[in-house]
Amino acid sequence: MTSAQHPRKSSYVVPMSESHHGLGAIAIGAALLAVPLAGGSGTAALGFLAGLTAVVFGLVGAAHAARGTATRGGMALVGALAGAVALVLSLAGGR
Repeated sequence: MTSAQHPRKSSYVVPMSESHHGLGAIAIGAALLAVPLAGGSGTAALGFLAGLTAVVFGLVGAAHAARGTATRGGMALVGALAGAVALVLSLAGGR
């Protein structure tokens, strides 16, 4: 057999453009920090910042997942929701 009958397989892999797979994990991590911090009276400001971070990264991650450029859209949404809970807790004054 000649090489025309059996073409060589290429080992070239097309790289994925701009991967955003970590945004959901960042949102969950920030939310895990935000909820306990927002509940304390002295740490409500830190809880607010961590909650805001969780909401932003969660919504951006969910948008990327909807476009198909990222996975774990559910994780991103859970992080955004938990971050929103932390925002409400911190605005309530950590009561």
